[in-house]
Amino acid sequence: FLVHRLDKCVSGLVVVATSSRFCKDFSELLRQHKVTKKYIGVVHGVPEVLLKGKVEVRVGIGFNTSKQKAFLEGEREDRTLPSTTIIELKSIYRLTDNGRSFVEIELSEVREKGLAELAEYISMVEYELISGKKHQLRVVSQRVLGCPILLDLKYGLPRASLPNLVTVIPERLSR
Repeated sequence: FLVHRLDKCVSGLVVVATSSRFCKDFSELLRQHKVTKKYIGVVHGVPEVLLKGKVEVRVGIGFNTSKQKAFLEGEREDRTLPSTTIIELKSIYRLTDNGRSFVEIELSEVREKGLAELAEYISMVEYELISGKKHQLRVVSQRVLGCPILLDLKYGLPRASLPNLVTVIPERLSR
């Protein structure tokens, strides 16, 4: 029994129950928000929410040329549901001069620049879903933070505007 799933393009944990009892019990824990769901995302740019913040918006799903796509309240007349996401900026990286890798930078360096100068930056963001809606993280990143998830073909930047890089970012090397 599939209890919890991810969008097909997202890596992470999938919960599968071995009994109908566990499926029912775990589903109830999810419904009561007694399970913490955190994700790490790499986004294009630097979110204006520097450090940590709570985003409460209404999200809906509609069809755009036969493809499902999320939208925020006010963008369409369709029904929306409340969604809450806690967002924490973990780290910021700048594209190096050779354009082939990223280097971590300090927050103070970002604060001195205008948003237009931050186009070559990427950020690592932690999302905690308080209420999960379909494509919630993707639409919040793009429309609310103004920083689409890197390489998200549905909600992100056109592929031609992205640097030709593998998006694996070192977080820590320890012994």
